[in-house]
Amino acid sequence: MTRGSQFIQVTYLVSLLALAAVILIGGFFGSDAYRHTNDEVESVILPAPRTVLPPITWSGVCPRSVKCPKSFQGTPPLILVSLDGFHPDYMKRGFTPTINRIAQCGAKADFLYPVFPSKTFPNHYSIVTGLNPPSHGIIDNNMYDPFKRKLFKVGSPDMNEPYWYQKDPIWVTAEQQGKRTASFFWPGSEVKISGITPTYNKKYKSKLSFDTRVDQILQWLDLPPASRPSFLTLYVNQPDNAAHWYGTKSQQVNQALSNVDNMIARLFAGLQIRNITDCVNVVIVSDHGMSDIDCKLVVDIKNYMNVSEIFSTMGPFGRLRPKGRRNPAAVVDIISKLRCQSEHMRVYPKEQLPVRMHYADNARIEPIFLDMDSSWTVVSKGVKPGDEICTGGAHGYDNLFPDMRGIFLAHGPSIKRNVSSRPFINTEIYEFLTELIDIRPNPNNGTRGSLHHIMRRPHAVEEQYEPDPPAIGEVPSDTQEYNFRLYAAECSCRQSKKQTNIQDKASKNNVHLPFGVPYSKDDNSTLRLLYNEDYLLAFDLKYRIPMWTAFTLDGKRQASKVENICWTGDARIPISDSAHCGDYNKPVVKKQNILQRPLYPPGFSDESLLDQASYITNSLPKSLNHTNVVESKMIEVLGKWAAKEGQLNVMMGPAFDLLATGIRPDIGKIMRTHENYGPLVVPTHIFVVATWCSEKVDQIKDCKPSKLETQGFLLPNKPFTQNCELGIDVIRRNVARVVDIENLTGLSFYRSLPIYEAIRLRTAMPSRSVP
Repeated sequence: MTRGSQFIQVTYLVSLLALAAVILIGGFFGSDAYRHTNDEVESVILPAPRTVLPPITWSGVCPRSVKCPKSFQGTPPLILVSLDGFHPDYMKRGFTPTINRIAQCGAKADFLYPVFPSKTFPNHYSIVTGLNPPSHGIIDNNMYDPFKRKLFKVGSPDMNEPYWYQKDPIWVTAEQQGKRTASFFWPGSEVKISGITPTYNKKYKSKLSFDTRVDQILQWLDLPPASRPSFLTLYVNQPDNAAHWYGTKSQQVNQALSNVDNMIARLFAGLQIRNITDCVNVVIVSDHGMSDIDCKLVVDIKNYMNVSEIFSTMGPFGRLRPKGRRNPAAVVDIISKLRCQSEHMRVYPKEQLPVRMHYADNARIEPIFLDMDSSWTVVSKGVKPGDEICTGGAHGYDNLFPDMRGIFLAHGPSIKRNVSSRPFINTEIYEFLTELIDIRPNPNNGTRGSLHHIMRRPHAVEEQYEPDPPAIGEVPSDTQEYNFRLYAAECSCRQSKKQTNIQDKASKNNVHLPFGVPYSKDDNSTLRLLYNEDYLLAFDLKYRIPMWTAFTLDGKRQASKVENICWTGDARIPISDSAHCGDYNKPVVKKQNILQRPLYPPGFSDESLLDQASYITNSLPKSLNHTNVVESKMIEVLGKWAAKEGQLNVMMGPAFDLLATGIRPDIGKIMRTHENYGPLVVPTHIFVVATWCSEKVDQIKDCKPSKLETQGFLLPNKPFTQNCELGIDVIRRNVARVVDIENLTGLSFYRSLPIYEAIRLRTAMPSRSVP
């Protein structure tokens, strides 16, 4: 959130003097603050009568264990604690000894990725729903609903209207399933969502000390079992406030870290004196990190356009909406004026943001998005040194930026001891929380089982099965049929040698499909599996394009440059289902600069096998921009990775994000792309899934499943937003989790692997550097 709570803990008199000097609208319910987009205003915490608790008794790095009282049998209560804006690097400063010990004792992630945008309200609500912001409705700390014609502004009365919260948080679901819940602050906790608030609920009051908040949590745990809440939330606005005001490296942040550590110490001391340290699960998270900002690092859009013509949200990112009625031409005009004006700002129609950001499918998101480099600020009026909008710290940037990282710690009877987890995105937490309190989750963007490796007794996840592969496309033995099939493709070139069927299909599967055949949402029924020496390919008879190709590189050769491909027919496809080279010569196709390009890169094949890469079944409609900017650079990246790893398995194919939802549209909507491209079905993206072994192996199929690593990409094809970027920068920006690729393609990968290894690979955040 925004701005540092100024902790005044010297004397009560000093606190009163400070209170008289500051207008209080506390915590995450703040007033207008242009610089920090209304996260909150400065607050003062008044000291409360303090019960001194004995210090925690430690056994190594863990609080001393005791047997649970009889009143704490059954499913343990769960406390979810949020330390706003706590970056994982803060734990290295020496001000958080208790938090560090709890992290060592229980489970911790190396760090936690926020959802995009890395703002307070969207991320808190994503944690308790498991949904991306467009799906749950809280797309920012400030937003405008064009249908309701109302403004959500932190601190305003309208923010507590239920219609803003479009999906139920975990406390509503728990109450509906017969559980009691309690909240000492959480975004949305004071709102009657689906007509429900937590059983026990405290309204936000910034004056309340951290001790008072903790003591209330403990008092709720003192209730008899029938009245005791199963799920409790505790929120504090530090160290976020201090970092907003003074920057991440300030003494004020260090003091805030000490204060929140004392709070966590009081929580565990209170649990210990009740003998329930091992009877209650505690999960500690933060919603995002923080970047230091500077008024020298500013892009002012009024230098490039008339800002009186737009409604805008400015800061670590920008959202713009033209004034007046919806006018697509006005959107295009604004984008053209702003695009390429600064190397530190990228301008997108929201539908063309990288898919991984999941930030388009809600009317509350304005049609134009300004994506900023870390520490840079976009403004719509001039600034000077010291102005609020560009001084101190800020968050909201790309959720993959290191400065935006948060923390995840877990401790309790359901959590393994002394385990670490790879980083994950915070939408994975919801499934974990529902399992800890034994309720049925609502549909969400998380993955059941993704955090089972830190749980002592997780519920079983059903093992996956490897589907039957698509029917195999074979070369007909009848010469006349063979020739008819080739001619049906309408290609200008003829095969240099007659096609023959690959005989050793099992060995090709071992090489190119070492993790099983991808499962298709359409049950593989409309696909034909085509075997070639260097690659396998699944051709879709409906769309008449390849749906995926699979190949394994051994790193022994870099891809050679293949400029022009002379396409030939493929006798393995029946005449009525064949693609047609002539489709690319249609005026509507040429006008939109759509090219016939290869899916499997021919440059990875020896010259003697180039003819197999020239079959029309390997061709795909690609935009001129994708071809010129991204295609060859992606091939170069794959070649370098293969050379480094020795074995690199690659799957590539088309994806159709036609509605900007990140979800594969139905067949009818895909087929309707004919309306724009004549006979062709043109994908919006090209996906890439690269998999390698972290240990050296002769064949990737021999790699232990636990040693496999992966990285995905969803590269823009058509439309292709130009921001005057190098191809490598476009590739870096459009990385993706495998699960995002699965959602957009209807495919399921890693089907032959043990279920938990498949889940690990599908949910892994993209972390490999792209050279």
